Amino acid sequence: MKKLLMALVLLSSVMFAEVQVKKYNNGKVKSKVNMKNGKRSGLAKGYYKDGTLKYETLFKNDKRDGLSKGYFKTGKIKSEENYVKGLLNGVSKKYHKNGKLKSKFTFEDDLPLSGTAYSKNGEEIK
Repeated sequence: MKKLLMALVLLSSVMFAEVQVKKYNNGKVKSKVNMKNGKRSGLAKGYYKDGTLKYETLFKNDKRDGLSKGYFKTGKIKSEENYVKGLLNGVSKKYHKNGKLKSKFTFEDDLPLSGTAYSKNGEEIK
């Protein structure tokens, strides 16, 4: 009985979930967003016009919730940020195109608490 109930719950969540896809004029995918009951829920991905991954972020109840990553066109990491109920919380990292750390800040409810910025050479900017 428990297995049947669990299967029905999983099936209903799949039935009411959809993927919203937006495309560029060239036909390539611009973004893919999981939707549930008309709200963004789960993984969302955005792409550059050439099809390269631009970002991936998690949503819960239409707000960012979890790790969000941004990428340069080269595929290298551009940013890593953590969200809780749509607000930046925790460590936020941004990177230079050369892969070196550009900044590292700690946020609480979208407010910066502390942080450090770095030059393209990786030296701390004071």
